[in-house]
Amino acid sequence: MPEPIRILHVLGTTQLGGAESRIMDLYRHVDRERVQFDFLVHTGGEGFFDKEIRELGGRIFRVPRFRFYNYFSYKKAVKDFFEKNHEFRAVQGHITSTAAIYLPIAKRAGIPLIIAHARSAGVDKGIKGVLTRLLRRNLSKKADFLFTCSELAGISVFGRKAVEAGKTVFVPNAIDCEAFEDDGLRRGDHGVRAGDTPLRRALLAADQDRLLRIAALVMDMEGEPGGERANHDSPVQEALIPVGVQHEIRVLLPRRGNLIDALHRALGLRRRLGGLLCQKTRFFFRLRFCKR
Repeated sequence: MPEPIRILHVLGTTQLGGAESRIMDLYRHVDRERVQFDFLVHTGGEGFFDKEIRELGGRIFRVPRFRFYNYFSYKKAVKDFFEKNHEFRAVQGHITSTAAIYLPIAKRAGIPLIIAHARSAGVDKGIKGVLTRLLRRNLSKKADFLFTCSELAGISVFGRKAVEAGKTVFVPNAIDCEAFEDDGLRRGDHGVRAGDTPLRRALLAADQDRLLRIAALVMDMEGEPGGERANHDSPVQEALIPVGVQHEIRVLLPRRGNLIDALHRALGLRRRLGGLLCQKTRFFFRLRFCKR
């Protein structure tokens, strides 16, 4: 049997993030005797998916994290990598902030297919966001295919002209529906009481600050002025669990410490939440950038 073709995915890390999880969903279901995934990440630390990637036959390569001031050393590290590793059939860049740097280098190294994948319509605030937009200039001209998860993401990353000219390809995020079947475990086995509703990880695009501020407002209406006294019988506290890191929640609501402590019983990082989520009857899934 011929060797499988290899696709290189360029990511920041292999931690439990949105893009990483969706790629792993595909990786688990693809015919790995014909197609294999490799990963180029911008960290030296072990990632959440590293062990599974290796078990599935994938390889993990590393380059330094891009920090603007190390532009030339970063570019050299990427060039050195592709000079030694150019056997990939395609390179798919999920970090669009630096894709205009590493994708042309991959192309010059002889990689036949170059893909840029826009996965969010948002950028960080301040100077970092300005520099990110600057780095993305002309990215639409530096890839063979422009994948996007939404129209707004395409406009943000590749520009309105590229989207209106039909140069972008809308690729919906694939969801493994079987993962959300009832796994036979009770809520208590997941460490969650009846009525608890997990939220997404706290980050800008997920717009969790709005949901948490709504929770704070409801607590105020229930006689908790300013959210300073923790009412442990509050239905709001029983209904919400921010899934993620507590300090992220504190950044969103810095002056509501008691509310945060009452709401936050973190489930921690885990791959399979489907068995828990399938037991819910209602969900909030809010995104700041969600237009198709």
